Amino acid sequence: MTRMLVLVVVLCCASPSAFSQERPQDISIPFPKDSGYRLVGKLGEPPGTVLTVQGIVVDGPFKGGGGGPNLRVRRINGTATQEHIQIQLTPFYEEFGPKLKYGETYEFEGYETGAFSGIPPEAYRRLELKGGAVGFQFRHSFKVYRGKRIDPIVWSPADFVDRTATISGCAQSVDGRAYVVARDWRLLTDSGAPWPADISGKLVEATGTIRKTDDAATFRRDQGTSQLVRLEDQVGRQVQLRGKVSNDGVSWWFYYRGAEIYLGEKKKMPDWPQDLHFKPVSISGILEEGTIPPASRDDPTIVTKHFIVRKAAWKRIDALKSFETEKDKD
Repeated sequence: MTRMLVLVVVLCCASPSAFSQERPQDISIPFPKDSGYRLVGKLGEPPGTVLTVQGIVVDGPFKGGGGGPNLRVRRINGTATQEHIQIQLTPFYEEFGPKLKYGETYEFEGYETGAFSGIPPEAYRRLELKGGAVGFQFRHSFKVYRGKRIDPIVWSPADFVDRTATISGCAQSVDGRAYVVARDWRLLTDSGAPWPADISGKLVEATGTIRKTDDAATFRRDQGTSQLVRLEDQVGRQVQLRGKVSNDGVSWWFYYRGAEIYLGEKKKMPDWPQDLHFKPVSISGILEEGTIPPASRDDPTIVTKHFIVRKAAWKRIDALKSFETEKDKD
């Protein structure tokens, strides 16, 4: 059976037996064809594989390389993905074809490639270099030889049949059943009860395994969860939100889909570790809207309302989904 070796930041892997050892198993690149391993990139296929990708073009991160046009991937060879995959775009020729505009949706044909870049810390020290960035890592890019602008991608249950996904739409009750509804489809989330009155008609998300039904426009969700999306609809409720936390030296903040939420003063939250800074977490607590202490404001003389999570508790998560980061700035 072929094992998949994912190329993310560094090239490394270990056999199942090696995980019990202190030192991982070394594998040279390229490794023998009969090794049982397959090297894949960010897009899930071996580098050099011709792919058609669709997504939103954004400006890449300013720090650490990878700047310029990046693609936040939404489909790979026609298959929808909600994983957060962002990859730098590089033209095969001098131009991409269409003139790129950040925030617009495009389709590109090309292949994934990459290279190591930077200066290893030990080399930096021995060379007695001053200033500049230190670090040595593998950088992925997608080499584009054909592209075009396309309409924005809007997911529907049909994109994820027999897969786990999160689908958003309007909460609507029909014949005592709860559905998530859009113009061309509906997703059954609870066959035994309607939506509560204070949720019905609002934007919700349903997460679970998506299944077909006998009606082509109706789908059902197996074993999952549902929740409100907009913060203003959740004020006064116990919430569980996914995003990133930030510590500015005075206060802890939480970033949820482009919104900034106040969590509390750092000195009053000693159990929050510093290494949580800008890491993906799940936050739970009571969501309120109110004013924050003067020391936590950009201008202490200006009083403005903020969303606030009271008695916030945190839990680390592996990664955010693409729809949870689409309003983030790199």
